[in-house]
Amino acid sequence: QLPVLPLKNIVLFPKLVLPLSVGRDASRAAVESAIKDHEGELILIAQRDSNVETPAPEDLHAFGTRAKIRKVLRTSPSLIEIVVSGLERVGIVSIDASGPYLLANATPMPLVALHSSEEKALQTALFELAAQAIERINPQAAEQISGLLANADDPQQLMWLLATAFNLDMEKLQSLLGASTLKEALELAVKHITEEAHILEVRQKIVSEAQEEMSKEQREYVLR
Repeated sequence: QLPVLPLKNIVLFPKLVLPLSVGRDASRAAVESAIKDHEGELILIAQRDSNVETPAPEDLHAFGTRAKIRKVLRTSPSLIEIVVSGLERVGIVSIDASGPYLLANATPMPLVALHSSEEKALQTALFELAAQAIERINPQAAEQISGLLANADDPQQLMWLLATAFNLDMEKLQSLLGASTLKEALELAVKHITEEAHILEVRQKIVSEAQEEMSKEQREYVLR
């Protein structure tokens, strides 16, 4: 049983680090309780609707991440800056809303790798896709990042990292966190990053064409 920190528009995955600004009264109380009574541990759960200022248990998703607070900075009486690291994926069993902050009973729900040929094929496809997309965005860093992907010894961590790096929307991020198997998570990651890579490609094409048109107009202006 741990304090709950509801998240707006973001998902924390296991084995990743996230800086957060905590301003809501109940959230600050949850952070203080985690530091004082739970060795800095708490459960981060994304809200279903980011517009809800005082989320009830039904406003939160069924999967979250048990995390540990690594750094705390109290910038003002109404704001706490923290850095948290994700420890493990958890399923939410129940949430107690009777106190000054939400308190969750949760159970660990790791994504178990079966090391099947399908998992390996999906992992390879995901990393190749990510390397190609990164090359379009930042060609200078592409070789270094491709090497990092190729030598990855923890496919789950890199899957979470790529999902975060490609700035997927909340619904897609939460679907990854809530996947029932590693194979399902990899399938979703490949699908979502394929879509995002296509959007990036179209966006770059539009920008390139716009720049080319601007350069043409500038040349014509100088000649005139």
